[in-house]
Amino acid sequence: LLADVRRAVPGVAISTDIIVGFPGETEEDFAAGLAFVRQMGFARMHVFPYSARRGTPAARRTDQIPPTVRKERAARMQALAEELAEAYHCTALGTVEGVLFETEENGVTDGLTGTYIRVYTDAAVPRGEIVPMRLVRLYRDGVWGERV
Repeated sequence: LLADVRRAVPGVAISTDIIVGFPGETEEDFAAGLAFVRQMGFARMHVFPYSARRGTPAARRTDQIPPTVRKERAARMQALAEELAEAYHCTALGTVEGVLFETEENGVTDGLTGTYIRVYTDAAVPRGEIVPMRLVRLYRDGVWGERV
C-alpha cells in the first residue's frame, strides 16, 4: 500500500506513532517491529515506551515489560527513526520547497516544509510566510536551505 502511495504522490512523507514495550512484547516481536519499520521507510516517527494506565486491560496484564527494557527498546527504535528521517531528508536535497519560517536564534531562522522537513537558513526570510527555498544539505535534525 505504501509503495502505491509513494508512486502516486512522489515525495510524500508518511509518518507513524510507535509504542514499544507493550505487555507481552518479546525480543523477537520487537526485532520484527524494527524490521517492519525499516521496510516501510517512514519519513517521521514518534516513538513512545508503553506506560500502564490504571484501570485498563493492559495494565492488569501479568507480562509487563520492565521499565529498563522499555526504555532501551524506545532508544533503539528512536535511533532507527532518526536514520529513516535522515534518509527521507536526503531525498529532498536539491529540490525547491515552500517553507513556513517560525523562529530565529543567533542569526539562523528555521521552519517547516509541507512535509515537515525542518529547514534552517541564515538568509533574511520573513517569519510567518511561506518562502521558496532550495534544500542543499543535511543540517541538525533537518536540512539547510538557500533562498530562491
